[in-house]
Amino acid sequence: MEELHIEVKGSSELADKVELTRNEVRHALSAETHLVIVDQIRWCRLPDGTIETTGGRARRWTTWTAAEEHLTPSRYWYRPPNHTDELPPPHRSHPGTPQAGTRHTN
Repeated sequence: MEELHIEVKGSSELADKVELTRNEVRHALSAETHLVIVDQIRWCRLPDGTIETTGGRARRWTTWTAAEEHLTPSRYWYRPPNHTDELPPPHRSHPGTPQAGTRHTN
């Protein structure tokens, strides 16, 4: 049995680009995937707290792959190296003590 994977993204605004996770990109590169983007969705919160949606523009790209030339890095995780030196706590001045760069006159 053949499998088809579909990546769906939605927005209430015009979506000329969408955010993809690293895993979504990896998956699209390893399995037949379609990309569906639904944008310009109108929504309102009903008195009971539920959200009602209407409208929207749906677009589909069949046999989609996350091609490198269409990807732009937008976030990075930074893991600082182990470090044992800690910075001293910030200097707190006492009331009435001028701060650096200020002029105290009587």
